[in-house]
Amino acid sequence: MAAKRVKKAPETEVMPEPVMMPVTVHERGRGKWYAAIIIVVLLVGLWIYKTDNWPIVAMVGMHPITRYQVDQELFKQGGKMEVDNLVTQQVIQDELNRKGITVSNDELNQRLDVIKANLAGQDLNSALAAQGMTMADLTNQLKLQLGVEKAVAEQATVSTAEVDAYIKSNGSTLTATTEAARRDEAMASLKQQKLQSAVSVWVQDLLAKTKVWRAPGM
Repeated sequence: MAAKRVKKAPETEVMPEPVMMPVTVHERGRGKWYAAIIIVVLLVGLWIYKTDNWPIVAMVGMHPITRYQVDQELFKQGGKMEVDNLVTQQVIQDELNRKGITVSNDELNQRLDVIKANLAGQDLNSALAAQGMTMADLTNQLKLQLGVEKAVAEQATVSTAEVDAYIKSNGSTLTATTEAARRDEAMASLKQQKLQSAVSVWVQDLLAKTKVWRAPGM
């Protein structure tokens, strides 16, 4: 009797397990660089948005007008003068800091009150806007001016004899009606004249003895 053949079970194909490639140190470092670049781009974009300092200020069709172009044109018109002004302001501020001369809020407000009174009812902010200035610009200028006036105060004293001579020669220009008020007006006018002269000399002397580097053409 012939032996029965035993059927073998069909062999199942075994799929190889996927091989996981290890992440190299180089790839991890590159990923960190990508993340850093994205963060920098986001921060620059946020800074431009917050400061309204767009590198492109206009588009004419597909032609951009850049802030750099605008700055270059403005610099041609008055760049050297603006550099001179900024240099002078910084030199003055450094000297005031060295001498320990400061301006209090009360002193600043008193000068602001005088300016407002001279506007004859006109709004100060509107007057400043018409000159392309802000209140912050005016405040900074007044602090510097008051500081310089303190620095030269000793050179702006007015004697009784000078007041008498001023009233004698300029009495017709005084607006006060009483004798005391006329003398106060004369003294204020003389003091202002002396202050202007002393400030001019003080600033020029300060600039002459201060080393300032300037770019070629400046």
